[in-house]
Amino acid sequence: MKESEIRQIFLKISNRYNGFVYDDFKVDDWQELLSEVSFERAMENLRTYSLNPDNVFPPHPGILAVMPAQRRVGRDVPNALETRLMLDEHEQLRIKIQNDVIPESFREAMRKLESRSSYS
Repeated sequence: MKESEIRQIFLKISNRYNGFVYDDFKVDDWQELLSEVSFERAMENLRTYSLNPDNVFPPHPGILAVMPAQRRVGRDVPNALETRLMLDEHEQLRIKIQNDVIPESFREAMRKLESRSSYS
């Protein structure tokens, strides 16, 4: 990214976030860090970051450099129904193991591991 593009990004950041200041050293530093990032990607990432009401602090270079595939998708925390289903599955597995009933899926996984073993 060119110096002029970094300065455009800084202008947008300083307009959106109070207290964001920059100087020539910061411009050079960010230009070095974002040298392989396209201006368009950085601007889109800045836009996405700025539209999130949870982001009250200015972004750092890593936010502007992130590739679209690196962004999180979906919820980070399961909802109540998903949690109940997961706990039910764990309880059923615990009961099977407690009764010395080994699930077939576990046996199959062990067979695959044994076939890969270099000690056999």
